[in-house]
Amino acid sequence: MRSISENATYSILTQIPTQIFAILSSIIITRILGPEGKGFYAIFYANVSLFATALDFSILNAIIYFVASGKMGIGKIKSIGFYFSLVSISLSFLLILLWKISPFADDLFPEAMSNWKYLALLALFLVITQINTFFSAFFQGINNFKIVNRVLMLSSLFNLIVFGIAFVVEYYTSIRLTINHILVMGFVSLCIFTLMWFVEYRVHFRQKIDWKISWKNDIRPFLTFSGFDHISTIFDFLNIKIVLWILALHTDFKTVGIFSVALGLTQLLHLTSAPLMQLLMPYLSNKDVSNKNVVFISFARLHFSFLILFGLIGILLSKWFIPLLYGQEFTAATEPFNILIFGIVCSFQTRVFATYFLAEGKAQLKMVLSCITLLITVILLVVFIPKSGIYGAAVGQSIAFFVTLLVYFILIVSGPRIGSFNLFIVTPTDIKLFAQKFLTHIKTW
Repeated sequence: MRSISENATYSILTQIPTQIFAILSSIIITRILGPEGKGFYAIFYANVSLFATALDFSILNAIIYFVASGKMGIGKIKSIGFYFSLVSISLSFLLILLWKISPFADDLFPEAMSNWKYLALLALFLVITQINTFFSAFFQGINNFKIVNRVLMLSSLFNLIVFGIAFVVEYYTSIRLTINHILVMGFVSLCIFTLMWFVEYRVHFRQKIDWKISWKNDIRPFLTFSGFDHISTIFDFLNIKIVLWILALHTDFKTVGIFSVALGLTQLLHLTSAPLMQLLMPYLSNKDVSNKNVVFISFARLHFSFLILFGLIGILLSKWFIPLLYGQEFTAATEPFNILIFGIVCSFQTRVFATYFLAEGKAQLKMVLSCITLLITVILLVVFIPKSGIYGAAVGQSIAFFVTLLVYFILIVSGPRIGSFNLFIVTPTDIKLFAQKFLTHIKTW
């Protein structure tokens, strides 16, 4: 098995272009749709994420945990994962139908798109998303991030090519693309993504599905782990996305579109966070790793230091690159972006701390903390947004993320096994060690 430093080196080198491709795709989509169209687009994908998160039973972390820990055979994990995915997809279809006939339908689905073709597309997105989650989890569980990052990079590049062609066609012809065209193109790209995963999965996981599973020995342990983690995952998702729905209730889709650009741009920090975070859970869950706490401390320091560095660069350049990339009509996203950066840094670092508890088998504690965080977020947003609109949304969310990070930090350092209060600032020793390992891994590839 590759070391975490080797996987981190490879992930950083491959995830940087992946994230850049994704950002460029987002810019192109925003240019095509404009502020109001971007608002519709943001709400649609928030709805996809809501259903997917609420109904996937946190299958990603559960598969990663049981594959990495070796507590269950691959064949049985395949079987349980299949059943969970089938139930998740069925419940998604059922809830979409129930929501459509409810009096609250237009609050979730914009009235302009509230028709059966639109809902069918939403359902298809959910099916493909669930399948991709299933495939990805197995490769993360065995620490094969070479394949994970390769598939993600190719998919991101394909997205960029598809939407880049769409932008050129619209720019040089009389054809005008609508939100529905963009959503269909996004679905086609997602299907290509699934095909890539399927090919890799067939090659690397040839173990037959073991249908002989029992409730006591197989399903219950899987459900117990995923159950608490699933509830906390829903809370964590709402902590990020609920601001869009509350903002939509008090403003309009144009304001939501501008705020979604600010919120989306903070995901530039994924250039650092994403390639590192995907390594932590399988590594800390692995039963053969003996120096977990030492690695976790260095990891947390490195992660936070990089986030702060890139966050400051983003603040310094925001007044220039937001109008340049998205157009003058999105200049109003600059100040919310600068406010959100602080909160998003806290949010990403909180994920590192939460992963520590999850890998320690403390999913119930993580669930309680996530619930408390959501309550704080909702209270602050409800107070700030009606008074200050888009700026209140940014301030309220940033305060909530900071308070959450503080609570996680206190709980971790008060434990008996960490042995360090510095989980934020990288030390010269950390830098030297990482530099040595980075150069070593570069030479071996």
